[in-house]
Amino acid sequence: MAMWDEIPLDIAQKIGEHIELYEDFVAFGGVCKCWRHVMKDARRSRASRQTPWLMLAEPPCTLKRRFYGLYKDTFFHSELPKLTEGDSTGSRVGMWSSKDDTRWIIPKTKTKYCPIDIVFFKGVLYSVADHGEVVAYERVDDHLNERMVTCLHWKMTCPGLAYIVESGGALFAILGLVETPEDESEDVISSDYYYKTVDFKVWEVKEVNNIRNKAVFVGFNSSFSIEASPPYCKPNCIYYSDDLSDHYFGFPHGGGSDMGVFDLSSGLITQDIGDVPFGTSLATPPLWVEVFP
Repeated sequence: MAMWDEIPLDIAQKIGEHIELYEDFVAFGGVCKCWRHVMKDARRSRASRQTPWLMLAEPPCTLKRRFYGLYKDTFFHSELPKLTEGDSTGSRVGMWSSKDDTRWIIPKTKTKYCPIDIVFFKGVLYSVADHGEVVAYERVDDHLNERMVTCLHWKMTCPGLAYIVESGGALFAILGLVETPEDESEDVISSDYYYKTVDFKVWEVKEVNNIRNKAVFVGFNSSFSIEASPPYCKPNCIYYSDDLSDHYFGFPHGGGSDMGVFDLSSGLITQDIGDVPFGTSLATPPLWVEVFP
């Protein structure tokens, strides 16, 4: 029987550097303590194929989290570190820091537009607001200079479903359209499917219906795009998770039911994200996690 920890560490490191998928790299580090240490020194190429993980909803008061990998249709388990004392908060539209800063800076703007999503692109922060206003923020000393890039004049059917993402060297603004039933009886409102995403619109200054060989991931996560890897990750598609907190806070089980894949080519939505028990949660509904080499 092979004793894996007896393999010279420089050879083990070379093995790790040639592993293409991050899922396999994680499994590599689980072989033994020595190989887990080697993971830190392995110089893996950023060009390695990566597919996002979906962090699933878990019961409250637990640090254990499950992740679903698109590429291998498998689950990963991880235990989150305990929080330090003090208050904590999370936001996808939030703070600014440079290498010389000793603290996070909350941008203070004079604009009347409330950012819904934000992205850092070529040294500038870009935000999108509820009526399609795309605003750029550039830091000058301790101040933010802001300028209106464009206004897409869209009409949101539901708060929260606006995103901005960099893809292929360009910025795209994305609007999700939500449908709710006319029947607002107690039985309907208490169901898991009181609201449902039915469409997405995408703009690159003008509205487009093709993001080429890219897949975009939106939800509570910071929006991001990757090079598609068919058939596991489909091109020209938007993978979305449930982030309509204004709606699901009224549900006994929380959010997580409105998830799926929108194909820009066909205009169709499927719930085809593998055989995944998504789960629902008020505090931590499923969200996409970007994986780096």
